Amino acid sequence: MKRHRPNKKDNRITKVPNISASDAKRSDDQEIKTTASIQGKTSSIGLFAAKELSIQGFLLSVARGKRKEAEEMLNIRDGATRSKLLSSAAKFTDYSGRAFRCTAYQYAYWAKDTKMCSMLEKYMDADTKSSMLKLIMEMERIDESTSKVIGLTYQQYNETHNSAHFDFSPLIQALETYMTCVLTSNVIENDCNWMEVGQAQRDVPAHVAQEYCGRDSDSYYNRNTLQVLTFQNEITGQKDSWFPLNDNSGLGFTFAVLGLTKGAIAVGGESRWKHEGDWLDYFQRHHTMGRPDWERMRRLDDERTLELKQLRENLDPTISQYRQCSVM
Repeated sequence: MKRHRPNKKDNRITKVPNISASDAKRSDDQEIKTTASIQGKTSSIGLFAAKELSIQGFLLSVARGKRKEAEEMLNIRDGATRSKLLSSAAKFTDYSGRAFRCTAYQYAYWAKDTKMCSMLEKYMDADTKSSMLKLIMEMERIDESTSKVIGLTYQQYNETHNSAHFDFSPLIQALETYMTCVLTSNVIENDCNWMEVGQAQRDVPAHVAQEYCGRDSDSYYNRNTLQVLTFQNEITGQKDSWFPLNDNSGLGFTFAVLGLTKGAIAVGGESRWKHEGDWLDYFQRHHTMGRPDWERMRRLDDERTLELKQLRENLDPTISQYRQCSVM
C-alpha cells in the first residue's frame, strides 16, 4: 500500500493532535487520582489541590464520554458542591487534542453528546439550569458585527478554532468520497480515500466513536450503544482502542474503522480489499462497505441536532412550567 501523502488541500496528516499516548496516560493517571480524592481514599494531596483536581477530572470524564464515571462523581456530592461542579469552567483537553475552557455541559452540548447532556441535566437545580441555558444560547447567538456564530473557542493543531458544535461533515464527506470513487478508482487511490475516512475519525468526539464500537448485536439500528471504544483490528488480529490516538500511526495512517452490527473493526490494505470484495454483487448499485456508515453518520447528526433543541427547552423554566400546566 502506498503511504498517504498530504497535499495543499489536505494538511491534516501533518497536524496530528498535540496529545501523545504518554500525555494521555498522564491524564488518565491524574483522573484516577482525582476520583480517589473525591471518594476520600487519597490523603497525599491537599484540600485545595483535591478540589481543583475534582473539577478537571469531572471535565475529562465528560469529554471522554465516560458518562457513568461522571455520574458517580455527581452522586457523591452534596447539592451545593454538585452545583459548583456543574457550573465551573476549567481547562481540559479531549481525546482529539482540542483544548477547551468551559463547563461540562457546554462541551457536551458542543460535541452533540445529547446523552451526556441529559445525564448532567438530571443533577441541575433551577439556578444551574438557568445559567447553563444562558451559556448555550450565547454559543448559538449570531454576532451581528461578524454575522458568525459566537460558539466555543478551542485550540487544536496549534491553531485557534471556533464553532457552536462539532461538525460531522468532514467524516460524512470522506465516507461519501470513498463510496462514490471506489468503483472507478485504482487500488492506491481507494486506499488513500479510505485513510481520509480514518483521518476524519481521529477528530470525532468520544460519543461518536462509541456509536461505532458499542453497537447492540441484536439490532443494526439500535441506539442503546455501550460506552466502549475498543474494536477488532483485522490488520494485527488484536483488540485495539480508538483512543488515545497514536501520533503518525494507526487510525488514519494504516487503517480506518468500519462499523458493523456487532461492533467495529479496523480495516486497511488487504483487509479493506477483502471487505470490498464481499460487496461485489452490489457494486453496480454503489452499495460499498462505506455506505452503511455514511447513512448512519448522517442520521446520527440529524438526530442529535434535533435533540439539542429539546435540551434547550428542558433548561427553559418557562417552557417547563407551560408543560406542567398543560398536563394539569
